[in-house]
Amino acid sequence: MPPNNARRGLQDIRTMAGRVSGPGGKQRIFMRLATLELERVRREQEYQVASQRARVALERVHKLQAEIDQLIAASGRAEAALEDANRESDQAEQDDQLRPVVRNVHPGDALPLRYGARRT
Repeated sequence: MPPNNARRGLQDIRTMAGRVSGPGGKQRIFMRLATLELERVRREQEYQVASQRARVALERVHKLQAEIDQLIAASGRAEAALEDANRESDQAEQDDQLRPVVRNVHPGDALPLRYGARRT
């Protein structure tokens, strides 16, 4: 048998919260109206913030598209310059292939007779 001075828990505390005066109580109705009004105001603020963020994001999308269009237009000019550079590079490579390849040549060694020949 527990002693008389045993500790009591939260469940042992008696309150009047369970007792309601009247079937619905006007207080409950007004409290519900107040919470609904506060939630409506909060949702309106969320909507305004979200709308502003959407406008900012859409403006950024338009700026990005404009920059993409500019780069595409510039790439047409760049492609022409790149093709010229490629032609020059190809010509230089062909010139290099016509030169004799001489590696590890020591005095007295025979030089290769063919152009582009490689020693191992």
